[in-house]
Amino acid sequence: MFVRFLRDQRGNFTVLSAVMMVSLAGVAGLVADYGNGLYSRMEDQRIADTAAVAGARVYDETSSSSAATTAVDNVAALNGVSSNLVSESIVSSPTGDGNQAVSVSIRSAPALTFSRLLMHGPSIAQTLTVGASAFAEMKPGGAGCVIALSPNGTGVTLTGSGNISAANCAVASNQTINCHSSSNPIVTRYVYYDTSSLNCGSNANKDNWITAPAGYTLSEAETSTQDPLAGTSEVLGQTGRLSTVEAITSPSAPTVPSGTSLAFTSSNSSTITSALTAQGCTGSYASSTSTWTVSCGTSMGAGTYTFGTLSVASGTTVNFNVGGSSLATYNFAQVSSGGGKFNFGPGTYNIAQGILTTNGSSSIAMTFGAGTYKIGYPSSSTACNSSYYYSICWGAGSLTFAGPSTFVLAGGIYVKASTSVTMGSSGTTNSFNIGKAHDNNSLTMGGSAVATLGDTTNGSNTFQMAGNINLSSGGICMKIGAAPQHDINGYFLTAGGNVLGSGVYTVSQYVSLGGSNGGDVTCWGSDTGVNASGVTFVVGGTTLDGSGHAWYVGAGYSNVTITAPTSGTTQGLAVIGPTTSTNTGTALFTEGSTNNSISGAFYFPYGSITQNGASGINTGSGTGNCLEMIAYQVSITNGGAMASSCNIPGVGTSGASGLVSLVQ
Repeated sequence: MFVRFLRDQRGNFTVLSAVMMVSLAGVAGLVADYGNGLYSRMEDQRIADTAAVAGARVYDETSSSSAATTAVDNVAALNGVSSNLVSESIVSSPTGDGNQAVSVSIRSAPALTFSRLLMHGPSIAQTLTVGASAFAEMKPGGAGCVIALSPNGTGVTLTGSGNISAANCAVASNQTINCHSSSNPIVTRYVYYDTSSLNCGSNANKDNWITAPAGYTLSEAETSTQDPLAGTSEVLGQTGRLSTVEAITSPSAPTVPSGTSLAFTSSNSSTITSALTAQGCTGSYASSTSTWTVSCGTSMGAGTYTFGTLSVASGTTVNFNVGGSSLATYNFAQVSSGGGKFNFGPGTYNIAQGILTTNGSSSIAMTFGAGTYKIGYPSSSTACNSSYYYSICWGAGSLTFAGPSTFVLAGGIYVKASTSVTMGSSGTTNSFNIGKAHDNNSLTMGGSAVATLGDTTNGSNTFQMAGNINLSSGGICMKIGAAPQHDINGYFLTAGGNVLGSGVYTVSQYVSLGGSNGGDVTCWGSDTGVNASGVTFVVGGTTLDGSGHAWYVGAGYSNVTITAPTSGTTQGLAVIGPTTSTNTGTALFTEGSTNNSISGAFYFPYGSITQNGASGINTGSGTGNCLEMIAYQVSITNGGAMASSCNIPGVGTSGASGLVSLVQ
């Protein structure tokens, strides 16, 4: 009996264990499903928070509830939540401060698994309903139009009579704001700073230094301000081209031909006529006008004509196949003028040792028809600006190329004092591939010289220079035509008057306007320092000027007007400075550089923007003009800036405060 009793007990334990195992499995299932529900709710909360902030930022920029809804739905979709599980609305903030907020609710239904083991029947729930909600509040304010980005710099600083007028946007600093200038140096509706206090006045009383425009109340916030242009495709798309520009080199020179040289003078020459005949051309001389007329082939036919150096003496005119075919090809060793005139027809010209003048007579003139010009440079027989490697060395009178034409120059262009050079005088599809001379310049001009480079608006054509634009002499007038991209592998130093056609100017080194203290002059009927409409400068700063500047406007250099494009990939961007943290090249507007207007964002994320002396920047008088100064730090001494935020795609409009906080 005793043995049987023990066996019965073991059987009871087996039954109890089986029952307990089922119970424990059910409890474990409940715990697992509860944990899964908590995890799902945490994920829902994360997505709701992110979506609410995204919706609030979009609504703050656009005031469009539909745009906010799209932003919320996009965030949800990126996190695997379909729009039918999301609800959003514009509501009063739950903080009760009267501001608006974007409310987002997300629900989900994770499946029940183990806990269903304890339940039976068709009505048992298959899922567990969970959800989360979030509120992102839009704070009142305006987009920053003067922003000092660095928490380690001096922030925004005004001294002397420095002032900022920013009536419809914010003055922001990730350091403090220093006001040590005349009374009321900052006029703005919004001021943001990321320190415990402002540094304005001896009594630190901001009311004496920062005021709102009439009819408004100053709003301030202790908050950090994000760089609105950091990482944007508008900026990266342009700075990404810098490596391409830095790789530009001079094209190769044509081979020197072995043809007969022709020296045209004011007398008939059987030597010249014989040499022309040998190449299938004819030549005649009219003594009454001292004019040579050369004809090669027919106006409809192509041909190749090879000679050595062509030169013309003072008082002589040569019309070289002026009515010839544009399909003709001419191979010359060199073309030079000793005081006379050359007129050439259209065609392809391979001029191995350049075009130059050897006489300073103002009566010199040379014209070419539209065509393709591949030009080398002199070897050592003729110096130009202490260098032997200018493809065009023009020292008197005028040189004109019709257009549209294609220019491939192994060396640079030198326009000596009181002369003029026009390349691509007509047409909009010119192309410029300009190498550099021995002094690293692609374009150099003497005092009172005039240079005009035509439009290059065909995207397949190029405007590129392998060296510097060095126009340090006063009184010059330079006009560069429109092009999608103007690529300059060097610095851009200019004085006098400059008209820059629309497009992006990517300069690998630095830009110096009036850097040699040359003042603006009257060019093409108006006082001009720089007139650049629809222009964006991208400044690489691989080499800075002698004072560490990537951008410089010199003393006494006035009438600088730069207007950013109003459409396209660089809309609203006037100047983009170096964008690598290792390049701290600065921007300086110096004393006396007055009457300067910039419309667009002036962006130096790792360098300071400084105005000193009597310099000033305004936005100009055009409709929709603006000026945003975004830099490592901003300093204004005895000058002023009239600022407003710009409409830059992907960045937001002037009504956006950018102050959004998650409040629940």
